[in-house]
Amino acid sequence: MESLVARNVAAGRLTFTAEAGEAVRFGDTIFICVGTPPLLNGEAVLSALDSVAREIGLESRSSKLIVEKSTVPLQTGGMLLRALTAYGRKTGHKYHEPLTPSFSGQAQPFGISCILTASSSE
Repeated sequence: MESLVARNVAAGRLTFTAEAGEAVRFGDTIFICVGTPPLLNGEAVLSALDSVAREIGLESRSSKLIVEKSTVPLQTGGMLLRALTAYGRKTGHKYHEPLTPSFSGQAQPFGISCILTASSSE
């Protein structure tokens, strides 16, 4: 693993940063892995997802593949799409309907639950 990381860092394909805006601008694929803890009524707290959507919408300078983790509540893809569209309207990027894979025959979720693609308005 160490040599794999070192080789890809040296080639410029893998970077590390604590600054989210830098990561959004650099990356072609963005994995959203934020907590969605439940409220007492069972609904999920989606403020962290909204915060990430804001960062992506404001910082994107090119098309991105956005992958949302598989443990988010149903309908979160639609909420993410609306937030990305609202926050990203000044960038000229368009976001498309998310793809939400269903469960397999063994009732095991696929590895991702939402894929959004952004494309420039050119």
